[in-house]
Amino acid sequence: MWKDPITSTPSIIQTDFGPYGQSLPGDGEAYCGPTSMVMGLYWLSANGFTQVAPVVYNGEDDPVAINLERVVAGLMRTSSESGSFVDGMTSGMADYLSACGIGPDLYQLTSTSNPDLAWLADQLAPNVSESPQTIVLANFAVGWFSVSQTTKGYMENSGGHVLAPLTVNLTGGTITINNAFPASFENVPNLPSSNPQTVQIAQMPSGWTLENQPLPSEDYSQVVTDALTGWGVYAVLWQGQAWAISPSALPSTSGYEPSTWTINQPKVINTNGGTLTVVAPISGLGGLHKYGEGTLLLTNTNQLIGHNTVGAGTLASTRTSGTPFGSFRVMVTNGGILELRSDGATVDVQIASGSLATFVIGPTGGALQLSGSGNYRVVIGGNDDGTLTNIVRNPGGTLVIVPGGGMAQLGLTQQVFVAGTGANLPIITNGIVAPYILGEDDDAASSGKFLTYSPSEGFASAATVSSTDVSINDVPADAVYEVVDSQAVESGGVPQVAALEVNGGAITGGDASILVGSQASGDAAGLIMNGGSIATASLSFGAAEGLIYTNATGGSSQIAAAIEGSAGLTIFGPGTLTLSADSSDTLSGLIRVNGGTLIAGGTGGSATGAGEVLVSYAATLEVAGTVTGAVVVGESGTLFMNGGTVSGPVTIAATGTDTPAPGGILQGSGTISGTTSISGIIQSGPQAGLITFTGETTMTGDASFYWRLQKLVDDADPGAGPGIYWNALQFNSPDTNLGTKNAPLWLFLDFSALDGDPDGGNAFWKKPHTWTLFTYAADAGDFWPAGENFSYQSGSFNTVFDNWVVSLQWKPAASPQSLPERWRANARARSR
Repeated sequence: MWKDPITSTPSIIQTDFGPYGQSLPGDGEAYCGPTSMVMGLYWLSANGFTQVAPVVYNGEDDPVAINLERVVAGLMRTSSESGSFVDGMTSGMADYLSACGIGPDLYQLTSTSNPDLAWLADQLAPNVSESPQTIVLANFAVGWFSVSQTTKGYMENSGGHVLAPLTVNLTGGTITINNAFPASFENVPNLPSSNPQTVQIAQMPSGWTLENQPLPSEDYSQVVTDALTGWGVYAVLWQGQAWAISPSALPSTSGYEPSTWTINQPKVINTNGGTLTVVAPISGLGGLHKYGEGTLLLTNTNQLIGHNTVGAGTLASTRTSGTPFGSFRVMVTNGGILELRSDGATVDVQIASGSLATFVIGPTGGALQLSGSGNYRVVIGGNDDGTLTNIVRNPGGTLVIVPGGGMAQLGLTQQVFVAGTGANLPIITNGIVAPYILGEDDDAASSGKFLTYSPSEGFASAATVSSTDVSINDVPADAVYEVVDSQAVESGGVPQVAALEVNGGAITGGDASILVGSQASGDAAGLIMNGGSIATASLSFGAAEGLIYTNATGGSSQIAAAIEGSAGLTIFGPGTLTLSADSSDTLSGLIRVNGGTLIAGGTGGSATGAGEVLVSYAATLEVAGTVTGAVVVGESGTLFMNGGTVSGPVTIAATGTDTPAPGGILQGSGTISGTTSISGIIQSGPQAGLITFTGETTMTGDASFYWRLQKLVDDADPGAGPGIYWNALQFNSPDTNLGTKNAPLWLFLDFSALDGDPDGGNAFWKKPHTWTLFTYAADAGDFWPAGENFSYQSGSFNTVFDNWVVSLQWKPAASPQSLPERWRANARARSR
């Protein structure tokens, strides 16, 4: 007999993870699906299925609970805007169970599009049986329907809500549930103590048409509570899922082994900022495609023979032999990390070892990381014909090899080899491999190092010529030159080096130039900035692509020289690089920011030249001066306006509406004068600020604006105003379109800088307040909002579009608002 579901299932509230929900995307407002499933997983673990969750739930602030919530949401493709859909929940839980070693042969999935009380009773019966043959993980969902004010006999849908069912009382017609948002059914606070709830299930009235539902209304059931009755809103049961799991999946079973996870198609895994630990062995014709922040950790054998992609975050393995990432192609991109982990045992593995398999450096690059100080022997590639390369680079790709024992051990106790001979191997020029492949040391700043390659040692640190031995004025053109002190280039001097590594040193020369690399078209020229500065008249890469690695030295890497080049720049590494000279007339081509932060500074011209700037995953472009080219911000990339101006067009990548894709981020204070298209996230940044758009501006229905109040003030307070204690926007073009009627701009409220949200008891919220959010200086434009977390027991927010100003208004309640009042307030916030 299993434990009592009512007393053994934790009550978890979807908006309580971290302070004010800050640990989840969108403050958890749309996370009812994963929260309900996580409650069920904890109950399974309490009954011995310890591979799916911890045995004890330690609250929303527990990092383990936050991790599980994020991972489940990522697998289920839960969006911070539109929540979860049934197909995502089904496939996501199948993947999660498989990862935990519970394969399809160990459970039976039953689902329905219109569950009723009898169906729920049948599914949950094993959980309270004296002699159960299975244990059931279940959920059901309701759709919110309201009577149309314009169409007789029609009920309009305004979303849905997923619940965790516990037990059914058929005689009484009730079901006991844990509700991830208790105030959705009862006039109670959203606190764990408000669960469990026992609600009545009744048949829907006949004669109605339910929006987008195929059956007559009387074929559906509804949840009935005192708070819902007479409200004109119906909670209609429209989805139910139940996984009946065999007790043979219990780890305590004699001879237990996790089931093999068979993957015969590309398997997309989004870990959503968490860590998914796969205990199951993996095999099949498919491959893993790791996306999103966080880690996919493989702990068992991997016999996949399909393509693998690390599109963001980390794909890691603890295997010490064989093919930990399968045998076919592996690609790292978007800053993705391919990581090998060892607890001290010697690691001897192959990566992309199958016939014709290659290791691909994607267009935005990534890293190969050997964690720990143990011994490693890693062999990359499946080509041994002496002709086909084993490491393939896409344009703009960069690869950083990170030995856990530091660069001193790379090539000795920690070896990375490439299979084959001849052209299968990396090409060596002037003693180094192409500078889009670098090493990263284990010092606090993660300093970069140029690499060489030999068949006996694999990759290793390249020899350099130190500035303490040879002056920059005498350095030979084929030298890999390391600057560790102050070097002044003689007046009019033009020294040339094969590659340049600045290790805290300084290069000066007011009318001098430095040439890096061959300057030839099709080549790549390498510059490593491990702190230090270059302050010459110019720094030239010629017709070659300039590759610049910056270590994490607290922003001390600076180039105050006009950069000359026609093939663009690729910036990578964890640090911050400041460009402060005007390169408007000397630098062209695409500027790729693959990692770290690129600061476009200076007081005149464009430090990034005339080309487009592409900000990749988790990278940042900070604009303190001027950027004249177009700026494209990819998923999870950031454009931080630090008082500067972007005069070219700006595009911010979309937030996922059916996935946890984070979207691009725009934040800070400054001016964007080019045509702007925002489908991602607008945030405050470190300080409140005002962003001014002088060109045509469009924010699609995928976009979100996060308003952050820094201090308890409003428009009426002296010294306050838009951009001072809260972030705001100004639009100067008549072509301003913020959302549409059917795809509104999402508005989220962020109170993380304060001592609590409006329900926290501060007297400030007992009075009405108004904040200016958006100003349309051209007296033209459109605004269609959807307020996500606008209603509270102590009052509610609303947006007002009046006289070409969008204001956020707070209206306190005379007494704690009831559920119907909060529902109506939220409905108002979702309409213009």
